[in-house]
Amino acid sequence: MKCMKKIIGYMSQPQVQKILLLMVILCIITIGLYAQSDPGDDPGNAPVDGGLSLLLAGGIGFGIKQLRKKRN
Repeated sequence: MKCMKKIIGYMSQPQVQKILLLMVILCIITIGLYAQSDPGDDPGNAPVDGGLSLLLAGGIGFGIKQLRKKRN
C-alpha cells in the first residue's frame, strides 16, 4: 500500500482521475465479454480468422512503417 501511495504522490490529480476512470471503464466492459453458449450439436466452429488476419496484417504493416521512419 505504501508503494501505491508513493507512485500516486508523483502524479497530478487529473492523471490519477484519468487512470481511475479507465480502470472503472475496463472493469465494466469486461462484464459483458463472456463466451457464447453451446449451440447444441455444433462442434463450436467460430469464425475467428477473418478479422484476426486483417488485424495481424495491419499490425505488421504499422511496425514496418515505424521501423522505416525510425531509420531515416
